[in-house]
Amino acid sequence: MKLPSLFSRLIAMLALLVAMMSFAPAVFAQNGAAPAQSGQTVSASPAVGPGVVAEQRDKLDRYGATADQYQTQMRANAHNDSALVDVRGGLEELSRDLIASGVAFRPRLNTINTRLDEIGPPAVRMNRLSRRR
Repeated sequence: MKLPSLFSRLIAMLALLVAMMSFAPAVFAQNGAAPAQSGQTVSASPAVGPGVVAEQRDKLDRYGATADQYQTQMRANAHNDSALVDVRGGLEELSRDLIASGVAFRPRLNTINTRLDEIGPPAVRMNRLSRRR
């Protein structure tokens, strides 16, 4: 059965979403607009706000608790195929829920990636920052 690999992927997705959410407060703490290369200003995208972050954090906490329950059920029913099939179905549903939570951050991630493309690679960014000071 592929339950351990499915469970591992679920945990990896959960960890990725938690990591994304840990950076969200720092991103939203920047209240001003960031200067662009040409002197224009680029304002923060209102597509994903602190409310969405808090909502997704609550969902991720629930997903984590659910994943823990499934792990306990898998260990308790390691030789019961019908119980493991039920767990797999629950994990697949949980996986879809995790993907939906990740999609909620796409607009903000696209905005961040666009801004990073505007300011260039890290070496160029460091040179620009040192020139400003």
